[in-house]
Amino acid sequence: MSSFEFLIDEQEGPAKTIGVPFEDNDRVGDLIERLDAQGEIDGCAVLELALGSASVLDENRRLGEFTWPAQPIRLKRVCIRLHFETETKEKRFPVEAKWSRVHRWGCRAFTIASDACAHLELHENTPQGPAINERQEIGPHAGCQTVWLVKPGPEPNG
Repeated sequence: MSSFEFLIDEQEGPAKTIGVPFEDNDRVGDLIERLDAQGEIDGCAVLELALGSASVLDENRRLGEFTWPAQPIRLKRVCIRLHFETETKEKRFPVEAKWSRVHRWGCRAFTIASDACAHLELHENTPQGPAINERQEIGPHAGCQTVWLVKPGPEPNG
């Protein structure tokens, strides 16, 4: 049995090591579920960073197909408070994760159909706040950052 390990740097206190066991025959989806069950950080985002690409995250691929980092990966995490209509959910993501990962998680967390999800975008602080470039890293910030998943509004006249 192997173990996927990562360190979470806390703003207060020492880094915390988390190990999640797996077998080579386990699927990517199985490991994502185990990582999410830890409650510490988004499992998809962690695997995406560890394996270097979101394109490898086919949930049916076997874990034995991958070369795993020899040392635990070190992550700093940030809190995201995501709003959709009248609901709110919080999740922690690696600082290095892209905003697109928050968008995908939000659609799953709020049970939004994939065709409807494709027409939503992330906005800072309020539903009318500035749109977030989902190709950018989340980046560090203090506290829990408020983000809204909304239908895009009309473009301002310029």
